Amino acid sequence: MHQSDSLEALSNLLTQTADNSHDFSLHVQHAKLALSLEGMEAEAQLALETTAGFSAIDDEVWLPLIKAKESSLYLTSRAGVEELLELYERAENDYLCR
Repeated sequence: MHQSDSLEALSNLLTQTADNSHDFSLHVQHAKLALSLEGMEAEAQLALETTAGFSAIDDEVWLPLIKAKESSLYLTSRAGVEELLELYERAENDYLCR
């Protein structure tokens, strides 16, 4: 898929997600598409965080989200480490709930 086609697909997914905000599969599709697009790291992280907020998710969503958070947080600060640890805890809870 070309970049312009991908961006159009992303736009369509965002519209569908806005119209059907409780459709978990749309949020997963949004996250996957955003992850596949170069330069859309912030969009991908937001999509992953939104998806994680809906229900227990699997490692297909958690691993990219954790990786994105690790690269965006200031891990030499207490707040950054605490935020990352909270994310690990949420991921572990989802794993145990599945």
